[in-house]
Amino acid sequence: MVKATALAAPTSMAFSHASIETYPLPASGSVRVSDSGCKGLALRITAKGVKTFTARHQRAGKRVLTSIGTYPAMSVEEAREKATALVSGEQEGPSMRTVSDLFDNVYWPLREKQVRPNTAYNTRCQWQKRIVSHIGHLPVSKITKRDITTMQDQWRADLKSIDVPNMVVSHFFNWLAEREYILASPVPRTKIKRHTRDRVLTMDELRELWDWADHWSSGGYYADAGATLKLWLLTGLRRREVTSAEWSEFPANIREGFIPAGANADEESIPVWRIPAERMKGKRDHVVPISAPMARVLQHLPDIRTSEQWVFPNAQKTGPTQRGWQVIAKDWIPIEDFTIRDIRRSLATQWATRLGVSDDVIGLALNHAPRSITASVYQRSLRLKERLELQQRWYDLLING
Repeated sequence: MVKATALAAPTSMAFSHASIETYPLPASGSVRVSDSGCKGLALRITAKGVKTFTARHQRAGKRVLTSIGTYPAMSVEEAREKATALVSGEQEGPSMRTVSDLFDNVYWPLREKQVRPNTAYNTRCQWQKRIVSHIGHLPVSKITKRDITTMQDQWRADLKSIDVPNMVVSHFFNWLAEREYILASPVPRTKIKRHTRDRVLTMDELRELWDWADHWSSGGYYADAGATLKLWLLTGLRRREVTSAEWSEFPANIREGFIPAGANADEESIPVWRIPAERMKGKRDHVVPISAPMARVLQHLPDIRTSEQWVFPNAQKTGPTQRGWQVIAKDWIPIEDFTIRDIRRSLATQWATRLGVSDDVIGLALNHAPRSITASVYQRSLRLKERLELQQRWYDLLING
């Protein structure tokens, strides 16, 4: 390594292994040396001896400086080939690929593995319904802020809130910008409005829901919908935590010959539904005790509405159901101002007020993250017996009042 020198070093030279190895290091900071043998190629040399090839070229109508590799891991010949391609426009390629191409073939294969299945499904739906028809055919480098705001204006005309599609498109373009497919995200920064609900269903409304579920689950096309609604009302689980259930998560005999645990059963002998962490919002395994009412729901599912793998399969029985519960809640259930998410909040409230259940047990039933150090680090009991009793008492209150 050549030591720093006070003599003026050339700012341009013909790059070769010998010329780069003998070039003096700066006393501090870094220097940039151009290659006289290749337009746009330069070498940034730091006082610590780090040597990085860079290329100055056009991207999306602007002159940019791109790092293309470090010496000696990248040879002079490789650096010249890369710089020539960038300067000539051959590798403006990533920015000239269409939005749909980059989403489907670059972004989505990675993103899909990072999120929960229901998040992946919702993201893909938003992309197909709200985004791809507006900008999917355009080269990503040609997308402007006007394109995005025009699309957002259409969302505002169709939706009560644009937060969800806006989060999808923002993450996509931020991801591209971080990886230098584009210079910056064209999505304007908007403050997300958090829509919080405090609607708590009354006991009469919850009993009406149970009656509807009972009617549906008696058979026919909506038998699975009725069973799904009953499991929500018994457990307080989230929508897709129930609808994506697989039979392998339950005891092997859950559909035939299953005997629920008695009131005096030990904690270890209580049968459970084990939901893996990847299906839970909090990324924590969840164990749900199986009460007699819950077992009856699963046992009465008609064979035509279930499959070997999925408890609630789609019509082709190739995956979990994708029923439009927002439409069902709006058009089929005659309860004013009702959404499926109200069930979870309502159960937690009614469990505390009607049954006197402690916050700790409610938190375990809903799989909330423990807040205290004792609960998160030391106390590992799942309190299955208390939660099993909660299910049975809650069922009795729903049915008998």
